[in-house]
Amino acid sequence: MASIPTGNHMDTKSLELLEFARAKAKVAEFASFELSRDRILDLQPLADRNAILERLAQSSEASLLLALEPDFTTGVVTDVRPAASLAAQGMVLQPSDLLEAAETLLLVSDARRRLQKHSAQMPRLWAIGETLSDLADVAQDMSRGIGPSGELLDSASPRLMEIRQRIIGARQALIADLERFITSSGGQKLVSDTVVTQREGRYVIPVKAEFRHEVGGIVHDFSNSGATVFLEPWTAVEQGNELRELEAGERDEIERILRGRSELLGAHKNQIGNDIEAMTLLDVALAKARYAERNRAIPAIIPDDAGSGKDSSPRMVLRDVRHPLLGPGAVPLSLTMGDKYTVLVVTGPNTGGKTVLLKTVGLMAAMTQSGIPIPAAEGTTLPVFDGIYADIGDEQSIEETLSTFSWHLTNTVRIVENATMHSLVLLDEPGASTDPAEGSALARTLLDHFLGRGTLAIAATHYTDVKVYAHATPGVENASFELDPATRRPTYRLNIGFPGGSNALATAARLGLPPDLVERARQMLPKAERDLAALLSDLEREKDSLEETRRNVEAAQAQLERRQKELDDELARARDADRQTIQRARDDVTREAAALYRELREAAAELRKERSKERLDRARQTLGVVQERLQAPEMQVPHEEPKAEQDEQPPEDPNITIGDTVRIRGTNTEARVLSISEKTFQMEVQCGQTRLWLGVDSVDKVASAPRKAAPPVSIRSRWVERDVPRELDLRGRRADEIEPELDTYFNAASMARVPNVRIIHGFGTGTVRNMVREYVATSRLAKSFRPGEKGEGGDGVTVVEFGD
Repeated sequence: MASIPTGNHMDTKSLELLEFARAKAKVAEFASFELSRDRILDLQPLADRNAILERLAQSSEASLLLALEPDFTTGVVTDVRPAASLAAQGMVLQPSDLLEAAETLLLVSDARRRLQKHSAQMPRLWAIGETLSDLADVAQDMSRGIGPSGELLDSASPRLMEIRQRIIGARQALIADLERFITSSGGQKLVSDTVVTQREGRYVIPVKAEFRHEVGGIVHDFSNSGATVFLEPWTAVEQGNELRELEAGERDEIERILRGRSELLGAHKNQIGNDIEAMTLLDVALAKARYAERNRAIPAIIPDDAGSGKDSSPRMVLRDVRHPLLGPGAVPLSLTMGDKYTVLVVTGPNTGGKTVLLKTVGLMAAMTQSGIPIPAAEGTTLPVFDGIYADIGDEQSIEETLSTFSWHLTNTVRIVENATMHSLVLLDEPGASTDPAEGSALARTLLDHFLGRGTLAIAATHYTDVKVYAHATPGVENASFELDPATRRPTYRLNIGFPGGSNALATAARLGLPPDLVERARQMLPKAERDLAALLSDLEREKDSLEETRRNVEAAQAQLERRQKELDDELARARDADRQTIQRARDDVTREAAALYRELREAAAELRKERSKERLDRARQTLGVVQERLQAPEMQVPHEEPKAEQDEQPPEDPNITIGDTVRIRGTNTEARVLSISEKTFQMEVQCGQTRLWLGVDSVDKVASAPRKAAPPVSIRSRWVERDVPRELDLRGRRADEIEPELDTYFNAASMARVPNVRIIHGFGTGTVRNMVREYVATSRLAKSFRPGEKGEGGDGVTVVEFGD
């Protein structure tokens, strides 16, 4: 796998002056292990746009990964490449080395497994992750039987366990025999202490020097005084030899185990080398993502034409950028260069923020081109600079006998020789530390040079002539840092388009210089300088006043817009409430009318049976009252944009057929004819959401637009041609929907000569079932009805038979 490029011909001296190493160290704090930490510290700005975008995209995907899995980490990866290389050459590694390698391989396997779950969302991180090996089985084989402290346990192999058990038995037997001797009545006289000890790996007893011949054996050591000899009795020599043989067998078995596991590690040397590199790349991306989260940093936008070599200056937009070493509390800076101007002259008080501005802009560019998110607001746009050049600070070279001016000039010469149209140049006090007249001329010449080349350049200065040059020269702009008008302290807020005063005397007074000295110095200033300072102070106060006025106007405008929106919302709610109130009233009356029409049908049926003519008359009278209420002005739903009424033409054909529009006599209510009964001289009409039965003498036909002639179709044949289903499902219907549904369905079924139908109402609370059976009992079309049988749905269904 390719590693992160670290060289790019960037000006290293300039990066040093910008304190780029300290900025990288802030990011490196979020790395999980030493390799990735060192890799971040080695990052250098790139000039390849695609490579930069790739690095930024990796950190963006890492941010997404941490959002989905906040606990994701590579873990503390150890660089086991040297150990794997030695193992591949035949070296036998120690258990601690094998354990370290096993732990790293398990981290690699876990990272691959977790990344694979997000491969579709994070293609760049997965491009790294899919190269990781899955050597978990190898890791388990290498670490089996190795304790957490790096010791080889008995479980490392059955042979090792057996040898160690025999060693324990032999050692215990030998020590027991020696202890019996020195604690016996005869032995206590011969020894100086009753403790069995070791010398040169052999177990011995402390015998008084004068009795060593009486005991007999091999002397392995003497005490400092020579009064005691550490002797291995002849009776224990054979046991000691056996123990040493077992210990030698243990060493051989340990070496065999470690050699086999070392060979296993060495066999995967190449893959392990790739894994370490991939894990380093992955942790670098994660470190940048953690840095971004902690510091509210984002990847800058890099325009497509950045660094493309076009004959135009690059464009830079900085929005609320903050110096990365000053933390979240730093005052944000915003500026745009490359459109109206390419050279910016920054003036203002000492300690007011000019140097911070230069370093901030330089670090934003260097960090972005190193693939690091920057502390800035969305929309920050940075081109790819082919060089970032800075001359910041005061430095002397004793070895080269360079003064401050010479040191600055050496830097300036290097910048002039190398900077191009696509470079960024940052100059702190160009032409300073020498005669002001010559220094000012030098500064203006340098800025004019960069202006002509099209280089983006920012210069901090105190020279009045340079401020005037910036004001009078197209492509050059003034900027200044504010002073608080009350305290005369810097606010660190940047104003584009306004030059600033140096305020050296005000700063001197603030830092404690006696007031009389400050005043005497002020009187020594040339009149032009005093006038300019006063003018700048007046401009600054005027600008503050205008800014306050602008804020007040914006606040008032926002308040007016909020109030207007509140009024519009209140008006809309009032209109909606009116419509809902009227509609509810109309719905109530419509339901009442439907009930009365049902009563009318019942009365008509009874009338045909010569039972209740009076009841029919009363219902018709009541219906007339309801129709009048429906047409009352207060029952009309208002419309947003009422249309003008058109003069109606009397119908050419007074005959009413199905589909015609009719108006109920004495009202303005219109309805559409659904069906006509020639026997009863009644018709079914649709009025809004309600279906009604009316007498033919109670309506008038409404003229309609001319229609193409169609062949006449009889009423009955029209219904017969329709495909009427044999069942109606009313489950889930509201109560006010039941009767209109039954009206429509019964008429259709009757006209289609369907002999019987099935009404599905379910069991529930029985409300719908009762409404259905009450309707069927009074219907003129139904001959009979019954509950459904077992195979038909039981009491959850009503079967209706129609007459001929």
